[in-house]
Amino acid sequence: MIPHKIIFPIMKGSLLIVIIGSILGGFLNLGLIKASINGELLEKIKQKQLADLKNKALQIPFVELKEAKRLFDEKAAIFLDSRSKEDYRDSHIKEALALPLISLVQDRTLAGRIIPDKNRLYIIYCSGEGCDLSVELAKELIALDYPNVRVLGEGYPGWAEAKYPVEPSR
Repeated sequence: MIPHKIIFPIMKGSLLIVIIGSILGGFLNLGLIKASINGELLEKIKQKQLADLKNKALQIPFVELKEAKRLFDEKAAIFLDSRSKEDYRDSHIKEALALPLISLVQDRTLAGRIIPDKNRLYIIYCSGEGCDLSVELAKELIALDYPNVRVLGEGYPGWAEAKYPVEPSR
């Protein structure tokens, strides 16, 4: 057994190192801590994820949230949900059609059955900034000669957060 005379100084020294490290770490990351507390950090992360998604889809045009809402209101576009059938069932943009990427990959004729008019404007969405299902679905549709596809980068979460019309599946 190790004597108390040895254990206590080791524990005291270790505790001192942890305290100094915590203070120094907090001081060096004060800006990051403030940004996290006031919500700026989360916003910056969302912006970075959206920028990364747009870089991944250089040839795919994106549509801004407000423009998508205008097109929705004017019934000038058909919205396509590229998420899973389960996510679509839970809730989706009002009147959006379900076209999960995985289903199209498994059956390339599915697009023609769900969206036969290749000349309409289609706005594709998924689960937001970090999700690339919409970009991949847009690429697939372009390869199938659908010339008018756009991606809603904010996806379903951005649409719902803006309090735009959503609905559960019937």
